[in-house]
Amino acid sequence: MRYATRNHAFTSACTWVLEGDRLLRDDGAGPPHVFSLREVVRCTLDFRPTRADRNCFRCRLTFRNAMRIEILNRTWKGPMNFADTSADYVAFVRALVAALAVHAPQCDFRAGTSWLHYVINLLATAFIGVCLFAIGLLLAKVGLTWMVAIKIFFVLFYLPALFLWVGRNRPRLFSPGTIPGDILPAVSGTKTTPPNQP
Repeated sequence: MRYATRNHAFTSACTWVLEGDRLLRDDGAGPPHVFSLREVVRCTLDFRPTRADRNCFRCRLTFRNAMRIEILNRTWKGPMNFADTSADYVAFVRALVAALAVHAPQCDFRAGTSWLHYVINLLATAFIGVCLFAIGLLLAKVGLTWMVAIKIFFVLFYLPALFLWVGRNRPRLFSPGTIPGDILPAVSGTKTTPPNQP
C-alpha cells in the first residue's frame, strides 16, 4: 500500500509505503526512512480545516519516543493550492490502522482532539462570538451598518466549518475495525461507519 503526498511548502514530496510491520517514507533523496509500527503508541484521526483548505483531515502517529508524524488528505501544490488526495488517503489510513492493530496491540486509537484542546476551542469560539456581537452593536450604534453586514457575512461563511469541527473532533476512542465515518474525508463509492458508532 502506497500513498504519495506533500504536507506543506516546508516539507518535500514523499511516498508513504506500508511493508508488513514497517512504514517507509520515501522522498527520493536517498534510502527511505523506516518507522517501526511496533513502536506506535497512539494513532489519532482528526479534522483540521484551514482558510486555504476547508476539507483537511489528518492521521497522526505518536511513537514510544514521543516522535510524531502526520499524514494529510491533500497535497501541497503551491500557495493556497492543494490537490485533493482523499480517496488514496482513506484507503491508506484504513490499511495503516489495520496494520497497527496487528503489529502494535498497545496502540491507542483516537478520533478528534484531546479534551483540553476541544474545551479551549469551544471557550475561545464562545468568547469570539461575544466579542463580535459587542462590536456589531457598537458599529450599529455609530451608524456603520455596512461594516456590521460585512462581519456577519464572514461569520456565516465560516460557521459551517466551525460546526463540522465541533461535531467531528469530539474526543473519543475507536476500535481499528470501526473507524468513525465523520473523521475521514467523504469519498464517493466507499462505505463509512456512521458517526454515532464507536
